[in-house]
Amino acid sequence: MNYTKMRLAGISQRWMLPIVSFLLALTSCRSHDAGMPIPELRPEGSVLHLSISTPRSVVLRGVEAVDPMQQIKTLHFAFYAEDSQLVTEVREVKVSSPDQLKDLALALPEGAYKLVVVANATPALVRETAVGRPLSAISEYRSMLVDALSTASDGSLTIAQLNEQGAISVPASAFGATTPQVQVTLEPALARVFVYGEPQLPTGVTRGTAPADYIVNGVARYTAPLRPLGLLRSGVKEAQGDGSNPADRYSSSRLYELWGNSTPTTLTEALAYYTPEMILGKTDMTIPRATLLADEAGMAEARTRQPYYIRETTVPPTAYLVGSVPTVILRFPYIPAGLSLQGDEGWFSFEGKYYAEHELREMIRSGKVDDARLQEAIHSAGLREDQLSTSFETHGISFHHRGYCYYTIPIRHFNDSEAPEKTSLGRYGLVRGNEYRIHLTRILRPGSAVPPDLAHDLHPLTEESELHAVIRVRPVVNRSQEAHL
Repeated sequence: MNYTKMRLAGISQRWMLPIVSFLLALTSCRSHDAGMPIPELRPEGSVLHLSISTPRSVVLRGVEAVDPMQQIKTLHFAFYAEDSQLVTEVREVKVSSPDQLKDLALALPEGAYKLVVVANATPALVRETAVGRPLSAISEYRSMLVDALSTASDGSLTIAQLNEQGAISVPASAFGATTPQVQVTLEPALARVFVYGEPQLPTGVTRGTAPADYIVNGVARYTAPLRPLGLLRSGVKEAQGDGSNPADRYSSSRLYELWGNSTPTTLTEALAYYTPEMILGKTDMTIPRATLLADEAGMAEARTRQPYYIRETTVPPTAYLVGSVPTVILRFPYIPAGLSLQGDEGWFSFEGKYYAEHELREMIRSGKVDDARLQEAIHSAGLREDQLSTSFETHGISFHHRGYCYYTIPIRHFNDSEAPEKTSLGRYGLVRGNEYRIHLTRILRPGSAVPPDLAHDLHPLTEESELHAVIRVRPVVNRSQEAHL
């Protein structure tokens, strides 16, 4: 060995001994059962203690009947510089116990910040709160689908939650204390809608075998992940830290910016719709339908599925039109009295009379119809048997494939005591963090054969309906409504 190699070997040996001694000591600590934890490596900086709360108690994974709107699995902390409003620090915490939320210690450079906390952050929300991103990225209105605000994987669902009243200030003086100096209250970023019940039907009317389900149409295209402050039920402007009851809040929205002072003349710029063609399955788009539940007991399991979750959609009183408020479109297999159907077939009506689908097929095949006006309508429409695979309305003929009738239920937010006038603030709409329970009690008459085209309906909204339903809205905040159709 030459001198250079010997010298390098000596240096290596000299440094190796303390390294080996450290590793042996570390191994010894790990094998000790004295209960002394190994210190965690922390980023340089002072320690900030804070606590996290939600409008209701937190339910953790592994517990029966977990509510995705209350569950917290992860926390994402975005710290913004007060002057630039850009993210300068990000921290992540996995939540395994509710006790963690009472006192969270985060190490970061001491200073004054604006703080946004995101529970169950989706990839989209992580991107928008990364270092260098502006606060406007989550506080301004943007196009975000439900799956950008929720995570469905391995049979479980979590809903993103953010600060309930905007970014909060963290003063430099909050650092160094040993107890929480900052409290952040979170709220879910979505609402959810349940329709349930075994409705009473008129004498002789029966329910078909096809499944009853629904969608929510006329939903805001744009949402702000961090909820914009709006008006309270009293009409007073909401303010951060005002101690207001979440059940009294009615968020602002892009719709308020567009229609707050005038009646809308077009709807599709601000609201998203499923077209009648989409709902009838005439396009390649798959509609996320929610099942009509038999009773409230079925809601616990339904909460774990995305079709029941809807983007927040708040509407100014100037825009209470048929097509401008979020509306349930119910698909229900209603079979008129006197009809004897074969299997899962449908039926049709013409000038107040009802006929089974097999009767229409025979009329088309034979060309023989007892009613001359009906015969002329079938001929003028050029009906063929292969057209009976979907519902339609043409030449006075309304064909109900599988017996399906379509009904609409405008979704109420505040009830009659809270919003007594038909032009009252918040009478209609969907507000995040609320659960809307629509109890379907009676269906009075057949609905339409095809779903309505709400995107172009600018008529003033009336509250008369073909069904009776009761809506209750409750915090998660939970709100309920009865419907009589």
